[in-house]
Amino acid sequence: IGLLTNITRLRVTNNRLTSLPMELGNLCNMTELAVSDNELRELPALGHLTALRTLLVANNPLKLPPDRIIRKGTFAIVNYLRVLFEAGGAPAEIVERGRPSVEAFHQTFQQGVAANNLSLRARLLEQVPTQVRDILTLTTLNLECNLIENLDDAGLGNLVNLHTLKLSYNQIPSFPREFARLTCLTNLEAKYNFLAAIPSSICGL
Repeated sequence: IGLLTNITRLRVTNNRLTSLPMELGNLCNMTELAVSDNELRELPALGHLTALRTLLVANNPLKLPPDRIIRKGTFAIVNYLRVLFEAGGAPAEIVERGRPSVEAFHQTFQQGVAANNLSLRARLLEQVPTQVRDILTLTTLNLECNLIENLDDAGLGNLVNLHTLKLSYNQIPSFPREFARLTCLTNLEAKYNFLAAIPSSICGL
C-alpha cells in the first residue's frame, strides 16, 4: 500500500485490524485516515503525513499514542508520532513533551553513561527507560520523583555494579527477584512508595 501515493482518503473502520503497516507513512497525499472500531494497540510512524487533516481512531485499545494525546486531535497525534519516530528510543512520556525534552533527555543520558552516574530524577517517567538495563558499568542510578509503578520488566538486575539506587517518591509496590543480583549495592532508597513489606529479594544483599 505504500506505493499508492495518490491515495487521499483511506477508510478501514469496523474491522479486526491489530496493526497498521509502516508503509502508510509513505502516503504523503492522504488527507483522511479512518481506522476506528478495530483492535489497534499502536499507530505507526505517520508523523510525516503533512497533508493529513482527519485521523479517526476511536474505539481501539490504543496504548500509543496515549489517550491524553488522542483527545487533543489529529494535529497533536501526528506531531507526537513525528517526534516519537525521531526520538531515538526516548520514553513515550518524554516524547509527549516535544523535541526539546527529547534532546534534553538524550543529553542527560549520555552524560550519565559517561560518568557511570545517571540521574533521571523528576522526569515524570512511568517506567524505567529500556536503555538503562544495558549500562552495565553504572554505579549510581537515581529514579526518584517519577511515576514508576512496576520494576518487573525494567531489567535492573543486570546492573551488577550498582552501588547506589534511588527509587523514592514513586508508586512501586514491590521489588523484582532479580534485585538479589545487585550484590554491590550499598545504598538503596525507596521512601514514599507503596511497599507493604521489606521485599525478600533484597534480604540477601
